[in-house]
Amino acid sequence: MTTTEINAIIELMAKKYLTTGEVSKLLEISKQWVSTLCRDGAFESYRLSQGGWHRISRKSFEEYLELHSIDVDWGILNDK
Repeated sequence: MTTTEINAIIELMAKKYLTTGEVSKLLEISKQWVSTLCRDGAFESYRLSQGGWHRISRKSFEEYLELHSIDVDWGILNDK
């Protein structure tokens, strides 16, 4: 697989998946805690590397928020 193909896949995933950094911002918790939640099955996620990079299913994350009655400010993901 070429670098271009990999980048295209990652870009597509970005629309359906969230990074641990994005989830940590939304929940106001550490990235490490997000990784723990992923390992514990709190939401559907995919491990991208041996180092522990996770991508969290946006749909599963939204279901988690609803289940736990958590409101988040999605706008903070646009802040730089």
